[in-house]
Amino acid sequence: MEAKDKAKQLVNKIKTNLWEKRNIKITLEDAIVLAHLTVDEILNSNYSYYDYGGDGWKIIDNSDYWQEVKTEIEQL
Repeated sequence: MEAKDKAKQLVNKIKTNLWEKRNIKITLEDAIVLAHLTVDEILNSNYSYYDYGGDGWKIIDNSDYWQEVKTEIEQL
């Protein structure tokens, strides 16, 4: 998924889930702040994973992707 689409998806999920599950209506700006915090947590945690490819196990580092998502969130 493109970073721009992931940024929009995160913001929309936050808004929708808070409204539908908690009956809490938040502004777009609040949802953006929460999405930004979410991506910060991802970047500060284990954002890589192991994959077994043809060459054996290797670490996949997707921090660049999440940094791009963070940038896209800031532009919403």
